[in-house]
Amino acid sequence: MRLMESNVQKWVSAALKTINAPRAREATEIVLLTAILTAGSEDATQRRLGLRWRAHLCSLFDEVPVATLHHMVLAGAFTFPELQSAVREYSLGGERNVPWIEEMASIYLAATSAAGSNDTR
Repeated sequence: MRLMESNVQKWVSAALKTINAPRAREATEIVLLTAILTAGSEDATQRRLGLRWRAHLCSLFDEVPVATLHHMVLAGAFTFPELQSAVREYSLGGERNVPWIEEMASIYLAATSAAGSNDTR
């Protein structure tokens, strides 16, 4: 699992300090990553998990600094398209970092598409 990487754990833990600070119930690294990585899943149990932790996800997209989110992506916790999928799945959009996530996801997808079209295999 992605959480096994030390850099992933480091940056997810940093984000959780901000996310959990004002909340009575604390999200864990596994809960946060599972909610993001299973966004769009047909599994009703996974969808309920994300909805149950929606307030925490709102904090991720609103209160966690962009630099921390970027480090989480660079460490391999998730990709920008996976973040974008979570934003859409859990009806998040008014949060401060969402426009940046949308822009980074489109750049990522464009770069991935361009790299694929240059593949001569």
